[in-house]
Amino acid sequence: MTIAEALAERIAGVEYATLPPEALHWARLGIFDMVGCTLAGSTEPCARIVDQVTTAGAASGPCVIVGTNRRAAPLDAALINGTASHALDFDDCSDTLGGHPSTPILPALF
Repeated sequence: MTIAEALAERIAGVEYATLPPEALHWARLGIFDMVGCTLAGSTEPCARIVDQVTTAGAASGPCVIVGTNRRAAPLDAALINGTASHALDFDDCSDTLGGHPSTPILPALF
């Protein structure tokens, strides 16, 4: 078994009911933080530029572009929302979440 397979097996075996309350608390905090930062950053020039470049002439997709009433293809939405999430650089903080995980991960998951 490769390392990737072992990691995937371990991740797939995680059940919500068995997660420690403290882990759930910090996960929720990271999600709320990312959503707030994405909303705040959605009007920043960098997010608007990425939006214009990635969706110029593209058909609408199933994924929400945060802060707008529009939708985009999954990869475009992840890039646009990820850029907006990090635009103001207020997302996460190393001392509370043990790193800076929300913005690189959550836009792609959403």
